[in-house]
Amino acid sequence: MISGFTVMGQTQNTAAGDPVSQDFLRPGVVITTMNFSGVQSINLSAASRPKEFDNFNVVGNSGSLSIAAEGKKPITNPSYDKEVEAFVSRLSGKVIEQALFIENGKLNTTKLFERSRNSMTESQRNVLKNLTGTLDDSSRDLLLNPILDNNYVVVVSPTKITTSVDKKGKTSISGLVAVSVYKVHVGEYLNAEGKKLDIASKKNQFMAKYLSNLSAVASSTFPVEKIFSGVSKLGASGETMEEFYDSAVSTAVLVASVDVDEFKPRAKVEEKMLIALGTKEGLKVDDRYFSYERVKDPETREIKLVRKGIDRVKKVGNTDVDLVANKDAVVERSVIYADGGKRTKTGYISMKAPEYGIGISVFYRENPGARVDYRIGGLVGKPNLLAYADMEFIKIDGYTGRLISTGIQKNLNLGRMLALAPFAQYAVSASLVDDETLQEYDVEANVFAAGLRTIIKFGPSFQLIPEFTYVVDPNQDFYNKDFHVGIALRYNL
Repeated sequence: MISGFTVMGQTQNTAAGDPVSQDFLRPGVVITTMNFSGVQSINLSAASRPKEFDNFNVVGNSGSLSIAAEGKKPITNPSYDKEVEAFVSRLSGKVIEQALFIENGKLNTTKLFERSRNSMTESQRNVLKNLTGTLDDSSRDLLLNPILDNNYVVVVSPTKITTSVDKKGKTSISGLVAVSVYKVHVGEYLNAEGKKLDIASKKNQFMAKYLSNLSAVASSTFPVEKIFSGVSKLGASGETMEEFYDSAVSTAVLVASVDVDEFKPRAKVEEKMLIALGTKEGLKVDDRYFSYERVKDPETREIKLVRKGIDRVKKVGNTDVDLVANKDAVVERSVIYADGGKRTKTGYISMKAPEYGIGISVFYRENPGARVDYRIGGLVGKPNLLAYADMEFIKIDGYTGRLISTGIQKNLNLGRMLALAPFAQYAVSASLVDDETLQEYDVEANVFAAGLRTIIKFGPSFQLIPEFTYVVDPNQDFYNKDFHVGIALRYNL
């Protein structure tokens, strides 16, 4: 088995970390925790894991930090990086043991090949077929190099955990999450000049040291490289600690994936806006993807990615297919649709662009207000569908108050830059205050509104939205007329 490693370096575009590769190689990931001083300790061992990763667990994957969190601010205390790196280094041998499936001092080749098979894409398989003419022996070995060089530790650290109970007795647990990502290498990854070594060099170091003594891997320390650290903009939340743990993991991965390209599923765009990603990679309806063109830099002659289109998933294909057992098998394609930017052309690379799926708007109808919306396509399977809640600050006939409504909106794209969005909403809470006596009155929230919004898109984050609204307010508690023209500015998180 070990001798088979010597042929791995021949494969093109299968190595992990290639920023311009069209293939997504599932990273091996260990989710760990380090608890800030003064913050409630958590343990994520039983929390749900992302489907797009090869997930591993190691013993001792929870630690403590000697420093206190810095709230919403980026962590600037140098002790944080030092302590996290030392923690990851202590786990590094166990991570490599898990990633290579070393059991009782031997490689479990069946599990190792199964991980390779699970990561294989159609294009990778076709390259292997061209190189070897078979999918049985040598072709399996050709996929192992990227597996060796694609293993990470994600360190999750809530900066604060708050438990609250509302008037109805409903418990809510929430908190922001700090996250760091470290890559675990099988050998030294820098040479004497500080330049990165390729996987063949790292593999040779590993073989020279551990070929005859694989049982020593777990207790050894391997080089680790910091890839990312940051703090979430929005907090993890749940009604129970178990739900909070699941949310903490998904929030941490979302935050890290914005900057860690190895965590982003990607595929070449095929005709009719199809991509060979789907259920195996955890795709959901309305997930956001950016398309990129591969362009050669005229000065450095290196290939770089230039962002072009903004797209979203319309239909998720079934990609849980064994491409090795059946050499002619194909995965079902997912369908993406245009949602902004420039045109996405066939042959571009489509790469996941993580987001919270939340929009925050300020608007003016007859009165000013604020709105929060959330894409629910992943929950109901319908693209471009949003649920929202808005609060309008009312001023009418000597009274000041608020009107809170919930609604639903369906975006109908007209090309990439414009969309029409019919909507309907109903008030769920209202109150008015007499401007003279300052007495507050609870008012029946019997207000219905429907209309049309015209969405003008400015890149992935900002939208200008003129809106036309028809309001039904039988008692005229909040509106003196039925038809209103308003405008909103929306920011996408």
